[in-house]
Amino acid sequence: MLINELVSVVAENLGERDELPLAVFPAALPYFSIRVTAVCVEKRELDVFQEYILRAVQLGFREDAQVADFLGAHVEEIRAELQRLREELFVALPTTGWTLTEKGVQVLSKAGLQRTTQREGGCVINGVSRKPEPTIQSLIPKRKLPKGTLALPAIPARPPRLAEINVSGVRSAMVLGKGGLPRVLEVSRLGKITRTSSLYLPGHLLLRRGKHGVPIVCAQRSPVSELAAVLGGHPAIQLLKAQIGAEEKRARSLVRKRIQMGLNVKVTSAIAIKAALSALQLWVAAEGKAIPELERSLAVALSAISGGVAHWISPVEWHLLFVHSLLAAKKRLLIRLPRPSPIFNQQHLLELARPIKRGVEIELIVDSNDVPIIERDETIAKVLHGRVKIVVVENPGEEVGFCVDNAQLVVGVGKEGSSTMGNYFTLFGAHLPQAPNAEQALVAFTTK
Repeated sequence: MLINELVSVVAENLGERDELPLAVFPAALPYFSIRVTAVCVEKRELDVFQEYILRAVQLGFREDAQVADFLGAHVEEIRAELQRLREELFVALPTTGWTLTEKGVQVLSKAGLQRTTQREGGCVINGVSRKPEPTIQSLIPKRKLPKGTLALPAIPARPPRLAEINVSGVRSAMVLGKGGLPRVLEVSRLGKITRTSSLYLPGHLLLRRGKHGVPIVCAQRSPVSELAAVLGGHPAIQLLKAQIGAEEKRARSLVRKRIQMGLNVKVTSAIAIKAALSALQLWVAAEGKAIPELERSLAVALSAISGGVAHWISPVEWHLLFVHSLLAAKKRLLIRLPRPSPIFNQQHLLELARPIKRGVEIELIVDSNDVPIIERDETIAKVLHGRVKIVVVENPGEEVGFCVDNAQLVVGVGKEGSSTMGNYFTLFGAHLPQAPNAEQALVAFTTK
């Protein structure tokens, strides 16, 4: 069943009072993988002072005062410590004075003289919070991030310094890491950083409107609020919001210019969109006999956003309207694929089999450069071959859209841009639910 990851992430991370995002992008949180040497000490059964007392006894000092003079300590303090050592069976007090027991001799054996050793271990540090975290297996280098993923900035951009690394965090990482830190050792201090690698955790960035709107940063599909609060004011994020705002204005101007249908600036109720998102998720997760009923509920929820007057639509609403077109089309579905085309990926095109089974005629308007791509994909070719009419045009552009039964029209402008965090793709559009001559309007819009 069709559900785009973008739509799914938005559905999972929008509360009742949250506004719909201005834009949603695949993003990646920055991490530093650190190799660091740690000075480890052997866990001792006795503290250093008690050990020196035992060594004084071993050297032949039998009386409390003698041990005190040898160590330069108060007699009362030495006497109290010797009593504790006696209770723990490290020393005995025969008539000749203090002597070591067998247990006392063992604790001072050669094996017990080992003081410190250096171990090298790995540690993963969050690039925004600068805190060590348990090893995350899904961290990948920037070059392996999917195309169009924004690499969110580390704050500050430089790798962490030794003085900034929390010793307890490193200790935990070394205990849980591959091989693990032996139980007999504990980290007392850090030595030096031997290697640092920049890695990323794939997720999503949901940008909100407004000058002070804090973004929603998701990692492994869950929001990370503390990181969002820090990243919200970062210059790279603010610049990205400004760029997207400018692109939205340009897209609206272009749509108004090419579609003479008096578009206003009304938007669909956020409550209706969230209800449709929820219904879509339930439908996708449904199994067996529950599918038909949930599909009917989804159709009702989608109808609430597909009716009414012409209005501007968000990227999330765009995807919901496309799902609605697959479920509601009765006779014809005409689709203009944009370049680049993250909007209509392989799964979207495979879902065209659903209306085809109902007898709906499907037409795709594509650029000539896209034809080989579609033909090379055996899965898509198997679904579309001989069942979908492909119309080739020679003017690759940013325009995209689809019309349903020559009545409902969705048009938009998709654009690839770049920022300091990487390349991204934006989509802004308009929905005309009762457009006369929708086919002519779509063709005119996408071929000018």
